[in-house]
Amino acid sequence: MDKVVFLTNSSPIAMITARAIAAHVSLALVVAEKRTPRFRSPVKKIANKLLGNENYEWLRSLRKPSAERKMIALERRLVRESERMSLDKYPGGGWPEGVEGVETDDVNHEECVESIRKVRPDLIVVYGTGIIRKEVIEIPRIGCINCHSSVLPDYRGTFVEFWQAYNGDLEKVGVTVHFIDEGVDTGDIIFQKRAEGLTGSENPHHLRGLNTLLTVENIGPVAKSVLDGDFSRTPQQKSSMKTYKYRDLTLDRKQELYGRLGLL
Repeated sequence: MDKVVFLTNSSPIAMITARAIAAHVSLALVVAEKRTPRFRSPVKKIANKLLGNENYEWLRSLRKPSAERKMIALERRLVRESERMSLDKYPGGGWPEGVEGVETDDVNHEECVESIRKVRPDLIVVYGTGIIRKEVIEIPRIGCINCHSSVLPDYRGTFVEFWQAYNGDLEKVGVTVHFIDEGVDTGDIIFQKRAEGLTGSENPHHLRGLNTLLTVENIGPVAKSVLDGDFSRTPQQKSSMKTYKYRDLTLDRKQELYGRLGLL
């Protein structure tokens, strides 16, 4: 039987996605990146362990200027509302029963790579991790596929729903499942689906929630089609748009967008 490895994070949404994948294919291993920050300072690391990540981040935010604190509080609420969209539709929790799990700070770590190699997977599915390195990409027989929250080739990179909302470019809201190569969201496209019924009043976290639902609904059948060989792959066209990074999400831009949406 074909074997699949799922590389993801340790969030409840990742657990829902893992269960959706396991309903369609033989999921042999889940590798989950921890959601806690990576600390250089042992004191900060101990404080985080004692307080828990959410409380620690809240205390850290008290040191920031009031405008930043207000933005952190707003986005924390919007993230909870976004996650609720999936958690309400797919109740229950935890990873799929009977599936081996590995928790790590980095899916590209040497020990993780060795754990994946031991499984000898036919396919790796990636959702919600950092950039996957060449050592991992080369492991599976068929390849690695990723679910990206945009209609590629436009809006490559990180939290692109923000930029779709910021630019009013709702035609690009949706998901693309593509093969992973050594670029960022540049591999051949397998599947695309646009989000429907958008009004322009949605905040970027709500768009992320809609894309999450599209991912949960489609990633399992897409993975099965890849294993069965019942799919086509389309090379991506070039895009004039930049690849977005977290550092592009400045406070000024957030204030502009959330102000336009009436959230500030």
